Amino acid sequence: LRMRKPLYVVAASRQGATERGLRRLVRLGAVALDPQRMPDSAALALLMADYRPPPCVGQIALFESLDA
Repeated sequence: LRMRKPLYVVAASRQGATERGLRRLVRLGAVALDPQRMPDSAALALLMADYRPPPCVGQIALFESLDA
């Protein structure tokens, strides 16, 4: 968190010290991921297949020619 990079934590246990540590990390700015709500590999493959990154200003003409 000090390096200004995102920190993702997965809650493996919701008991005692582990839960307190997770809550402290989230208060400091970490993003908690719930394993029960994460997509499986098939859903991730579909997301990757449909993902199109937003074009930067220099590439707009390239993307417009593909949409036509």
